Amino acid sequence: MSAAAPDELSELIAFGADWLEPLGAQADVRFEYASLEECFDAPSVIADRLVAQFGFKEIGFNWEMLDASEDASGARAATTVMSDAFEREMVQRQTWLGAERAGTCANAFINAFQPAQRTVLSNRFDGLWNPISDATFEWAFVGFDCRKIALLLVMARG
Repeated sequence: MSAAAPDELSELIAFGADWLEPLGAQADVRFEYASLEECFDAPSVIADRLVAQFGFKEIGFNWEMLDASEDASGARAATTVMSDAFEREMVQRQTWLGAERAGTCANAFINAFQPAQRTVLSNRFDGLWNPISDATFEWAFVGFDCRKIALLLVMARG
């Protein structure tokens, strides 16, 4: 990871400007991003390298790679998983963003990365949670292409 030119990261900067406040209404949010110099390691290695850089726990093979293609659907689609994460808040399960806004948020994050190279991972796998922080509840997403990478971590205390 390296220092990045603002134009290279413009989609991620726009995501942060649009979504950190609404997400922060129901959770503590960490949104970190950087340029990515190399994208040829295993996706879990790339994700672990990023989270470790910001002081979070590496979880190795416990990252779940989501289907980030434009026509993805079903339980492992990045849009589905991210929408589910943000539709209702993590503790009481009350409405957070709601279905439509959660889908818009998910698409904004996913579409910040080049479609042909985009990878999105989650720290939840088949209903199991693999925490990277010390929060009571969390959901982490790492997205990257061969130019940039981002961590979107939402956390709550129960």
